[in-house]
Amino acid sequence: MTPSCVAKKYLELFRDDPDFKVKVLKAMITSDLSVSVKNMTRYRVKNIALDEIDGNHMEQFVKIRNYANQVLTTNPESLAIVAVDPVPGNESVVTHKSIFIIFSSR
Repeated sequence: MTPSCVAKKYLELFRDDPDFKVKVLKAMITSDLSVSVKNMTRYRVKNIALDEIDGNHMEQFVKIRNYANQVLTTNPESLAIVAVDPVPGNESVVTHKSIFIIFSSR
Protein backbone atom coordinates (compact mmCIF):
# COMPACT_ATOMS: atom_id res chain seq x y z
CA MET A 1 0.00 0.00 0.00
CA THR A 2 1.46 3.36 -1.04
CA PRO A 3 1.67 6.42 1.24
CA SER A 4 -0.77 8.22 -1.10
CA CYS A 5 -3.41 5.52 -0.64
CA VAL A 6 -2.98 5.57 3.13
CA ALA A 7 -3.16 9.37 3.15
CA LYS A 8 -6.48 9.27 1.28
CA LYS A 9 -7.86 6.82 3.83
CA TYR A 10 -6.99 9.11 6.77
CA LEU A 11 -7.60 12.45 5.03
CA GLU A 12 -10.60 13.37 7.22
CA LEU A 13 -8.60 12.58 10.34
CA PHE A 14 -5.95 15.14 9.37
CA ARG A 15 -8.63 17.60 8.24
CA ASP A 16 -10.15 17.46 11.74
CA ASP A 17 -6.78 17.57 13.53
CA PRO A 18 -3.78 18.75 11.44
CA ASP A 19 -1.51 18.20 14.48
CA PHE A 20 -2.45 14.53 14.76
CA LYS A 21 0.59 12.58 16.03
CA VAL A 22 2.23 10.04 13.74
CA LYS A 23 2.81 7.71 16.70
CA VAL A 24 -0.95 7.35 17.07
CA LEU A 25 -1.24 6.97 13.31
CA LYS A 26 1.04 3.92 13.54
CA ALA A 27 -1.40 2.12 15.81
CA MET A 28 -4.35 3.06 13.62
CA ILE A 29 -2.68 1.85 10.43
CA THR A 30 -1.61 -1.39 12.08
CA SER A 31 -5.12 -1.96 13.44
CA ASP A 32 -7.11 -0.88 10.37
CA LEU A 33 -4.90 -2.17 7.58
CA SER A 34 -2.96 -4.96 9.32
CA VAL A 35 0.35 -3.63 8.02
CA SER A 36 3.39 -2.17 9.70
CA VAL A 37 4.80 1.07 8.30
CA LYS A 38 8.12 2.76 8.97
CA ASN A 39 8.43 6.15 10.68
CA MET A 40 9.40 7.94 7.48
CA THR A 41 6.39 6.49 5.68
CA ARG A 42 4.04 7.73 8.41
CA TYR A 43 5.50 11.24 8.13
CA ARG A 44 5.12 11.02 4.36
CA VAL A 45 1.47 9.99 4.80
CA LYS A 46 0.85 12.99 7.05
CA ASN A 47 2.57 15.40 4.65
CA ILE A 48 0.64 14.06 1.66
CA ALA A 49 -2.65 14.43 3.55
CA LEU A 50 -1.86 17.97 4.71
CA ASP A 51 -0.77 18.99 1.19
CA GLU A 52 -4.04 17.62 -0.14
CA ILE A 53 -5.99 19.62 2.45
CA ASP A 54 -4.09 22.91 2.32
CA GLY A 55 -2.31 22.73 -1.00
CA ASN A 56 1.44 22.96 -1.19
CA HIS A 57 3.40 26.13 -0.55
CA MET A 58 3.89 26.98 -4.21
CA GLU A 59 0.15 26.79 -4.88
CA GLN A 60 -0.48 29.06 -1.89
CA PHE A 61 2.15 31.54 -3.10
CA VAL A 62 0.49 31.73 -6.51
CA LYS A 63 -2.84 32.44 -4.80
CA ILE A 64 -1.30 35.37 -2.90
CA ARG A 65 0.04 36.88 -6.11
CA ASN A 66 -3.27 36.28 -7.90
CA TYR A 67 -5.12 37.97 -5.04
CA ALA A 68 -2.85 41.03 -5.21
CA ASN A 69 -3.37 41.22 -8.99
CA GLN A 70 -7.14 40.87 -8.57
CA VAL A 71 -7.17 43.73 -6.04
CA LEU A 72 -5.36 45.96 -8.55
CA THR A 73 -7.61 44.87 -11.42
CA THR A 74 -10.89 45.49 -9.59
CA ASN A 75 -9.72 48.60 -7.75
CA PRO A 76 -6.96 50.29 -9.78
CA GLU A 77 -6.31 53.06 -7.25
CA SER A 78 -5.43 50.52 -4.54
CA LEU A 79 -1.90 49.45 -3.71
CA ALA A 80 -0.84 45.80 -3.48
CA ILE A 81 2.76 44.74 -2.88
CA VAL A 82 3.96 41.15 -2.50
CA ALA A 83 7.50 41.01 -1.11
CA VAL A 84 9.65 37.93 -1.73
CA ASP A 85 13.10 36.66 -0.82
CA PRO A 86 15.21 34.61 -3.24
CA VAL A 87 16.24 31.17 -2.06
CA PRO A 88 20.03 31.13 -1.53
CA GLY A 89 21.70 29.03 -4.19
CA ASN A 90 18.61 28.99 -6.40
CA GLU A 91 17.75 32.55 -7.40
CA SER A 92 14.88 31.42 -9.66
CA VAL A 93 12.94 30.23 -6.58
CA VAL A 94 11.52 32.73 -4.10
CA THR A 95 9.82 32.53 -0.71
CA HIS A 96 6.99 34.75 0.44
CA LYS A 97 8.09 37.47 2.83
CA SER A 98 5.04 39.72 3.21
CA ILE A 99 2.00 41.20 1.53
CA PHE A 100 0.89 44.80 1.88
CA ILE A 101 -2.49 46.03 0.59
CA ILE A 102 -4.14 49.44 0.81
CA PHE A 103 -7.65 49.63 -0.59
CA SER A 104 -8.74 52.83 -2.28
CA SER A 105 -11.81 54.44 -0.75
CA ARG A 106 -13.18 55.72 -4.06
